Amino acid sequence: MTTLVILASKRREKQRGSESFETIYANRLGKGYGIFEADVDRLRADPEARVVLIRNDGIPKRAEGKLVELVWTRNEARPGVWRYDVKIQDLREVPYIKIDFTGFRLGVRVLD
Repeated sequence: MTTLVILASKRREKQRGSESFETIYANRLGKGYGIFEADVDRLRADPEARVVLIRNDGIPKRAEGKLVELVWTRNEARPGVWRYDVKIQDLREVPYIKIDFTGFRLGVRVLD
């Protein structure tokens, strides 16, 4: 099962105006995440793809749900990397489990 892990840290919220964990959780939508094309293809090819939402600073939180859709925003995060809105279904808070943040790019990481 392919998993998209997205970060919603307080630091990014304050520095870049990114959405908070609570906003993403309430709306079941993460807006404007830069995802590499190869990762988009992997996620779209897996009908069971999951999303893990993490806040790793302040009071750490974690939520998990099913990836419904990646919606291309037509905005580039950087050359060759497009931004997508991440639609999530059945998102629920679960106990926080510390994860290795090695390999995160633009606030996301895709795991197999």
